[in-house]
Amino acid sequence: MAALTLTPPSANAQGLSAWAEQQPTAAEIYATYPRRALSDGVEGQVHLLCTVRDDRTLACAIHNETPLAYGFGSAAMSLAARYVVSADDPRVAIGNRVILPIAYRLGD
Repeated sequence: MAALTLTPPSANAQGLSAWAEQQPTAAEIYATYPRRALSDGVEGQVHLLCTVRDDRTLACAIHNETPLAYGFGSAAMSLAARYVVSADDPRVAIGNRVILPIAYRLGD
């Protein structure tokens, strides 16, 4: 089964993505920013491969992360429980596999 890629949230995200009934806030994403990456000024990108559960939450695993060795994958996994998909969006039906991109970006 192919996985759908969803609109990426990031620390700069405003409001909910169309597919999400609930998702982490920008502050919650920022709070998971790996400390060493933050102090080194490193930004990261993670793709989680997720399956939509019966209760519309996501069961996820790290699909890929860039760069490695900064902890972005673990940080993104800690956010996965904050997602609840919309019951009205057929793209995220129960049992569907989706790729959830999470971007860690430093402010200007």
